[in-house]
Amino acid sequence: MKTKIVCIGTHLKDADKKKLWKKIEDDAFKNDKNYVPTMSFFKPKPKEKKEFLVLYVDNKPVGRAMVTVDKNWISRKKENIGFIDDFIIDKDYEKYADLLIERCIEILKERKINGVMPRYLLPAIQVTDCDMLPQFGLSHTPAWYKDIFIRNDFKKIKEWSAYRLKIPKKIRKSEIENAKKVMKELNIGIEELNTRDTERVKEYNQFMKDTFHEHFGFNPKDYIPTPDSKLQRMALYIFLKILKFKFMIGVDKKTGKIMGTVIYFPDLNIVFRAILDSKWNILRALCIIRKTKRARIDAGGMVGSLRNKGLITGCLGFAFDWARKEHFEEADTGPIMLDNLASMGVVEKALKQCEVINEIKYHTYFRKI
Repeated sequence: MKTKIVCIGTHLKDADKKKLWKKIEDDAFKNDKNYVPTMSFFKPKPKEKKEFLVLYVDNKPVGRAMVTVDKNWISRKKENIGFIDDFIIDKDYEKYADLLIERCIEILKERKINGVMPRYLLPAIQVTDCDMLPQFGLSHTPAWYKDIFIRNDFKKIKEWSAYRLKIPKKIRKSEIENAKKVMKELNIGIEELNTRDTERVKEYNQFMKDTFHEHFGFNPKDYIPTPDSKLQRMALYIFLKILKFKFMIGVDKKTGKIMGTVIYFPDLNIVFRAILDSKWNILRALCIIRKTKRARIDAGGMVGSLRNKGLITGCLGFAFDWARKEHFEEADTGPIMLDNLASMGVVEKALKQCEVINEIKYHTYFRKI
């Protein structure tokens, strides 16, 4: 069989190239009823350089990979590494995956990069198979992908887990009282972020970047857009309300500064999967959003001075209580790094209160160049 690897560009503005990129993924996962397409970024973000590669076998596109050098990561983390993003390979052509990976590494060598990690938003790949919808924003690649990277000399350096939980029907009053006690001691109040307040949203965006860039390693623009006009801000506010997004912030009562965050919103993968199954019936999708019984409770972060003081753990009852009031019955936790002791303390308490529906594991792999 004849093989070739073609660079189709450093960004994908062309509709035909975007269609090709998507077709490779659609073909590879056409038999997976739970698959939700990855969130590909076709245009490099600030301080990023990308190359989009397609693997052909006998002129058939069967694999893809995006080579990314993120100067923001390099300057902030002091790690001269690059990424293999959005790696996809058709199972029938799995033996040719090594060619694609080696070409990615050659490009990174040419750019004088010293190491590489595979990444799907989260710098990790799924290593346990799961016969249900993946968590929003995380990969749903098959577990055998890890074998491809392992045989290409990638070593496991981190472990992550994401949990799907059944929320207790009744939240113990003692949990709520404990949360109030902890917040009073730390002089922290909780409020919902006003997404129409541009300055507050900018503060929130910066807080999120400072808190989560270190762990997740992507180079975000803004978590919440900050439109210039009042009309646009009102439209965004209404849009987030329709989607049932809640951005809760912990605020220092003395200074008014944001000290911690937690977000919850409906499981958007249920919505995306329904859109695909209904051939893009958007009205149906909007109805599903309002009826979805699974929430994502995520982005529980705080300033360093408040860590290990029981604030997030103490406020678990609040988070579950909010979710129950919105009629959610299940919750996804998002990815949690297993050597993050603070996060694992929160998880351990949550697991004592909730029934675990499933746990999906992810590994971060690294190869020196």
